[in-house]
Amino acid sequence: MLERKTKKIIFFTILIFISFLLFFTVISYWVISERNLPTTKTKRQDIAQRGNIVSSDGYIVSSSKRLYKSVIDKRNLDPDKKDLFIKLYSIYSGESRKSIRKKIDLAKKNQVTLSYSIDFKKSRHLKDLARKLYKLGVFRFYYNEKTNTTFLHGLSIIQSGEKRVYSYADTLTPVVGYVRKYESTKNLTKVKGIKGLEHSFNDFLEASKDGEIKGSKDVVRTIILDKTITKEKRVDGNDLVINLNLKIQKDIEKILDFYNKKFESDEIIISVINSKNSNVLALASSNRFHPNNINKKDYPSLNINAVEYLYEPGSVIKPFVFALFLRYGVTKLEDIIYLHGGKYKIGKKVITDSHPLEWVGTDNVLTRSSNIGMAKLVQKLSALELFHGLKIFGFTKYSGLELTYEKTGSIPSLLRLSSQIYKATISYGYGMKTNFMQILKAYNIFNNDGISTNPTLLKSTKKQNVQVISKDLANTMKRLLIKTVEEGTGRRAKVKGLEIGGKTGTAHIASKGTYQDLYHSSFFGFVNDSNSSYTIGVLVKKIPKNDYYFASKSATVVFKSIIELLVEKKLLIKIAQ
Repeated sequence: MLERKTKKIIFFTILIFISFLLFFTVISYWVISERNLPTTKTKRQDIAQRGNIVSSDGYIVSSSKRLYKSVIDKRNLDPDKKDLFIKLYSIYSGESRKSIRKKIDLAKKNQVTLSYSIDFKKSRHLKDLARKLYKLGVFRFYYNEKTNTTFLHGLSIIQSGEKRVYSYADTLTPVVGYVRKYESTKNLTKVKGIKGLEHSFNDFLEASKDGEIKGSKDVVRTIILDKTITKEKRVDGNDLVINLNLKIQKDIEKILDFYNKKFESDEIIISVINSKNSNVLALASSNRFHPNNINKKDYPSLNINAVEYLYEPGSVIKPFVFALFLRYGVTKLEDIIYLHGGKYKIGKKVITDSHPLEWVGTDNVLTRSSNIGMAKLVQKLSALELFHGLKIFGFTKYSGLELTYEKTGSIPSLLRLSSQIYKATISYGYGMKTNFMQILKAYNIFNNDGISTNPTLLKSTKKQNVQVISKDLANTMKRLLIKTVEEGTGRRAKVKGLEIGGKTGTAHIASKGTYQDLYHSSFFGFVNDSNSSYTIGVLVKKIPKNDYYFASKSATVVFKSIIELLVEKKLLIKIAQ
């Protein structure tokens, strides 16, 4: 009996031990092994953004907006509630039900992207929808036999990249430039500057580093913002603050649009710079484009012709050659010169004046824009003096403006400038090539005591001042240019109560060895009141031979309109007469 009882005790003891061992083994398995449960953690990228371009008057001209995409895993979509999902998603996204159904049904992969390029506002609405879909049980758990995992992926709204936005349409183009989209190594939509400021300062504007946020997720896979989250900070691009004034620029563009149509010209370019520090207040063109909607017809407008277009400048070059006459003692202002009644021959070349004159004071060679007077006086300069003299004023050199693709132009070689006819044609602006900004920079020297300063689009640029001619010579040239407006070819630029000087230029355009019925009409000069000084350039490009092709009837009129605008905007104050 005792032996039997002992056996029972031993049996139950062994049974209890085996049961405990089995229980312990099961518990250990569940603790140690990877279980078939969905993870409670998630992470998302915090995509860094490209910097803004900001005008001097505080307007954000170019900025970046985040883009989102919506994604589902169709394995999680309950077939019985598929129609409900399509209906609700269509309402929230604005896409057609047919399009949504087609994307789901034809998708070759389980991960289906329903929408790209979702803006921030719509992404918030779709995230709200994701929560509602979870409550409605539209998505269900899915068990993956291959990975031995169970997961539930609902409607996910994921940041997919950035979009460049130009809030003021074509204003400030082509200077602001444009960007092009590309896919990064992380399959994100990024942008890269192609032209204009977007290109010149691409590295400065470009985002440096994307961030990342890790933490627990809620039912719609959104990170819960609690103490457990970890963040790797993103590094955005820098903001570019420019000197261009958006309000002034926009008003000037309206003026250019009006006159470009009236003159039937190909393009009108203007720039206004502060004469003392060369800050560019405006750099405008009649030929613009919307950076977010570039069409084939816009292609010619993508180039910044203020620095990329080379042309024979015509008579606006005369002040620089005339300054060389005075610098090298070729003539004095009180001298008298004979102008042959408007016709003069050098070799086989007949040089003519638009306004025939006989004997005049040397100063009238400039104020009356005499080709004959310039052609005769320039012969007294050596080829070296003329060649290096033009280079002193910055011709054939970069203007210093912070834009890429600038073309620097050309001056005939020393050998060619030894020829009388080459000297003559250069003296009145033919036989050489220059760009618009080079001329504007050179004119600024006369209104800045002989100091050359690079025109600048940026607030932060350090100025490099170079004394290229004496202050006395600069002031003499300044007085001559004022006289040109008061008494000479620039009279239509005159505005009472302001000190204005400048020079007209009407250049006949040659193509394929012959002159066409097209002209470049220009006016470059300055305007001063008691406190402010501005240098202004106007180029009316490829104007046909009509009632306006003379610069005095086109470029000069635009120049005056710009001055009147500056007065209206209180940037110039008329002096009481």
